Amino acid sequence: MLRLGVRLVRRLDAWGLLPASFSADDPLYASAFVANLGSVGLDAAYHHLFEYGTIPIFVTIGRLRRAPVVRDDGSVGKREVFTLRYTYDERIEDGFYAARALERLQALLEVPERLDAAPPTSQQGG
Repeated sequence: MLRLGVRLVRRLDAWGLLPASFSADDPLYASAFVANLGSVGLDAAYHHLFEYGTIPIFVTIGRLRRAPVVRDDGSVGKREVFTLRYTYDERIEDGFYAARALERLQALLEVPERLDAAPPTSQQGG
């Protein structure tokens, strides 16, 4: 009976007919999964994907460390950095879209002050 129940739930989920109460508190039903492994002293790792749930991208954040960086003026200094690793489901996103999204994410992480600015508006002529 248990096996039949699990099959029924999976089938209803695949057809988009699973009641929301089944997945409302399930962390694998989200847009993205972010794990800060640095908070427990670990470095970032590549996370595996699941066939269950709706998460197309897993992101892990590693521990902070000091590393040499080249500043805007060309001088070399030290700065706190961390490793960010991600795994995404290529069945959900095409390569071009994923590359553009990751470029945007990198730009925001490198200059977080941009998060306070209003998003650029596109000028489309008619």
